[in-house]
Amino acid sequence: MRVLFLFNEYGLVDKDILDTMINMGIMVHQFNVNPFNKNRVTSEELERLTETIMNFQPDFLFSTNDVGLDVNGTLLNVYKKMGLTIACWFVDEPSFLFVEPWLTMVRSGIIKLFMIDRYYVKSCLEVGISQAWHLPLGTNLQRFKQLDMNESERLKYQSNVTFVGRLGVDKMRSLWNRIVNKGPKDMSLITQIIDETCCRYLSDPNTPILSHIEKVINYGNFDKQALLQEINTKNMVADIYHMIDFATSFKVRMDLIPPLATFGLRVYGERTWGQYIPDDCLVSPKDNSSELAVPYNGKEIVKIYQASHININITKLMLKTTVNQRVFDVPACGGFLLTDYREDLEKFFQLGKEMVCYRGLEDLEKKVSYFLENSEEREAISLAGQRRVRTDHGYEHRLEFIFEKMH
Repeated sequence: MRVLFLFNEYGLVDKDILDTMINMGIMVHQFNVNPFNKNRVTSEELERLTETIMNFQPDFLFSTNDVGLDVNGTLLNVYKKMGLTIACWFVDEPSFLFVEPWLTMVRSGIIKLFMIDRYYVKSCLEVGISQAWHLPLGTNLQRFKQLDMNESERLKYQSNVTFVGRLGVDKMRSLWNRIVNKGPKDMSLITQIIDETCCRYLSDPNTPILSHIEKVINYGNFDKQALLQEINTKNMVADIYHMIDFATSFKVRMDLIPPLATFGLRVYGERTWGQYIPDDCLVSPKDNSSELAVPYNGKEIVKIYQASHININITKLMLKTTVNQRVFDVPACGGFLLTDYREDLEKFFQLGKEMVCYRGLEDLEKKVSYFLENSEEREAISLAGQRRVRTDHGYEHRLEFIFEKMH
């Protein structure tokens, strides 16, 4: 099998998926694509892509999310002329697919969609996208596995409670500046829309952000038509959308993580965490970076998951029924995970025996306290979870499903 991987070097899971393809013996060619150039494809890029396809002769194309597509459909026309289909595995929320011009493109039959959340498969079917399947995330079993650590390494990475993740404050500031620089007539009105939508989304996360924005505008005391026209003409929809996504994630993380400081918390995140948790709880970059203190693609994060007594997971609100990759990564390397409840957890693990979940802060604190005191039960669950992941939830298992559908 020959697969041309339209590779996003900024993607969180692209490297792990590529490594898994190689380990499976797939003939895969990595073709780097800039995921931010969606409005215009240069003639040089088209020539490079066409030449690669002709030389490599792939059976099909593969990408995560919408990498390898552009808003004008230029790349899609190339694939169509060359008789190729593309498998797009959406590892983020795909709401933009349901508006033009994307909707027409995905209905073309050239794109086959794989959604990590079955919630979005239903949305696809409702708008006439028939080639869409549910395919949850997994993990790179070659990387997330138990490592031999000496005593100094074990002491370096060991902590009672660990959380690896960003707060996103720097990203929110950047998005805010983007909106301001687009010169809306009434910035206070935009602020009101963002604030009200955040409140709605936090209380009803099963409704998409775009639907909440629409309701806020429809029911607000202002000129709906003029406001929508300004937002659309100044291309503010995506910025407002992402601002709400980051702001609500910030709120959830602030509600759950700082109270765990009393249990011996360690957070691997950006420096802005230091404004909300004690200094001795934070491991951050030495420079003033918005990046994590530990890169996702590397061995250090495996050692952190493995050495921590309890790892905490908080799922983004955009995932309605499913889970993120940490739910598979942590047990794969023998770590213990406490994750917030999602409906599909019960499809992936036997709760209480292979995975433990919490519902809200009070339940989280109660379970952190319990499992810190009951190490034998904690280790038994970690071992059972590891067996389950290695049996059912490696990227090998997910890719086999994609290969079946593409043939």
